[in-house]
Amino acid sequence: MLIGYIGHFFLIIIGINLYSDGDRLKACGGAKYDGEESSSEVYDMAFILLIIYHLIEWARIIVFGVCVLIGANIMIIYYITSPNTLFGIAAYCYAHYKRFNETG
Repeated sequence: MLIGYIGHFFLIIIGINLYSDGDRLKACGGAKYDGEESSSEVYDMAFILLIIYHLIEWARIIVFGVCVLIGANIMIIYYITSPNTLFGIAAYCYAHYKRFNETG
């Protein structure tokens, strides 16, 4: 549980750092696609989707930890939020699509 908690927490921090970095507004150094495109235009939605996924997973791990360590019976929240796994798969597929297409 602790490894998952720390892992998702760091991935949230990394995603927010990359999303809010000033360098993201510079033009990409690779091939031009319909003129000048910044990395912000290419990657912003992928970053937002991944940050949302990791925030929800982080909250799910907190709920799981509360159930294990304190014994509170709130596992229903954990089970209700389990479709977040499918959202995470979709978010990662979208992020990889944006990375490996011609604008990435």
